[in-house]
Order: sequence, then C-alpha cells, then structure tokens
Amino acid sequence: MKLEEPSCFPTREALFTHVTGDQRPAGREEGKIWACIHPDGAWIWIIPFSNGKTSVGAVALPEFFQRFPDDPEARLRAILLGDPNVAARLSRMQLVFAPQRIHGYACSVKRLFGPQFALVGNATEFLDPIFSSGVTLALASASRAAGC
Repeated sequence: MKLEEPSCFPTREALFTHVTGDQRPAGREEGKIWACIHPDGAWIWIIPFSNGKTSVGAVALPEFFQRFPDDPEARLRAILLGDPNVAARLSRMQLVFAPQRIHGYACSVKRLFGPQFALVGNATEFLDPIFSSGVTLALASASRAAGC
C-alpha cells in the first residue's frame, strides 16, 4: 500500500544474542520476562525460553554503544554485566551465537486508516524488533478497529 515513511523517533540500535547459564528465579518467577533499565540509559531484555536458552539484549541510542568495547561479544557482556540485577542473573552466561546488531529499524506510516483498512499494532509506528508493546497494541487496536 506504499504507506511506509521514515520515523521521527531518534535512531536506536539493538545488540542481542541467546545464552545458556541464565540463573533464573525459582518458582513462578522462573519464566517471566525481565526488562531492565541500564544505569547509563539503555534498556535490557531477558526472555527465558522453555528449552533452557534465554534471549538477551540491549536497546539504546547508538552513542550508548560507543562507550563499550568494539568487539560485539565484549560489548554485549560489558553492557549486560554493567547492570547489577542483570549481572547477578547472567554472571554464568555462555553465548549460543555471536551477538547480532540491528540499527535504525523504526519506521512510520503516512496513514493509519483508509477505505476498507485500518492499521493495528506496531504497524502504525514500528519501534522495536525484539521486545515491544506490539502484542498489547495489536490486540487493543484490532479490537477497536473490528468494531468499526
């Protein structure tokens, strides 16, 4: 439909991988997703999978990442272990694959609705490829759009 256009949001970057060795909390808390705010301004996710692996990563402005080592693994480790809560949980982590980087992934749209269509969820302003409010946005906006 040729609706996509550049986002007005600041360019963000994500650095992420999967790990083993996640020291998960016991009981009901074991499978819960963590979102942490790094002391220097990034946000970090920890998403435990049922197979024992855990998705981990950080999202921030590009300038944030430049304060850390150039090597992607050393950079991600320094970021993750720089947050005290994350460090306590991931001190024994082993990377499953080399950290991946995504840069400048946000986009916007020209129109939210038109004849016989309405955009829902993150389709209205895609912000984050890894962990986002997309499910909530999709369900709430789809429910409202369906009523129209």
